[in-house]
Amino acid sequence: ELRPFGAVTLDTTSEDSVEEAKKQPTVTMAQLDDAGLLLQIKRLTPRIDVLINNAGVALRSEPFGLQKSAELTVSTNYFGTKRVTKALYPLLSDHGRIVNVCSYLGRLAEVSEPIQKRFSDPKATEESIDNLVEEFLTGVKEGDYKERGFNDSMYSAYGLSKLALIAWFKVLAREAMADPRKILVTGCCPGWCMTDMS
Repeated sequence: ELRPFGAVTLDTTSEDSVEEAKKQPTVTMAQLDDAGLLLQIKRLTPRIDVLINNAGVALRSEPFGLQKSAELTVSTNYFGTKRVTKALYPLLSDHGRIVNVCSYLGRLAEVSEPIQKRFSDPKATEESIDNLVEEFLTGVKEGDYKERGFNDSMYSAYGLSKLALIAWFKVLAREAMADPRKILVTGCCPGWCMTDMS
């Protein structure tokens, strides 16, 4: 429990939570997985030196059903991480760092060649990656995501969300190169780790 130390609770799936958190500054270390954490960050610290994105859920289709589990997984792992990163980006210090914890399941080999080309396009944009994610979710909803070129495994939504995040971080890294603060955007894959998710 970090609240006694000034930590703020943040719900990565809530736009309001992220926006509210931007209004408060200063955290040295914070677990950003509870609603409201981001709210206090600006109040606690005028700057952030390192942002480590480690959000991750891997929901199986039970008990929610495939569509709901895919939506929840992508909402947390991809859209939630993007939301938090974009909200905290202005607080990054000169030579600040953003580290994205990736996954082996976020490999290009997990999707068809046409989808691989779109994800790995050096001119990809946030919008083009968002479109790929939406195509996957539409395919899940309509029952044809395999035919659209997406992986069919019990962790297909997890892998897709991590692949999309890697692609978006490449876009962010290109943008950060133009930032006078010289922010470094990196990714790392620690390999299989014993966690609550695994």
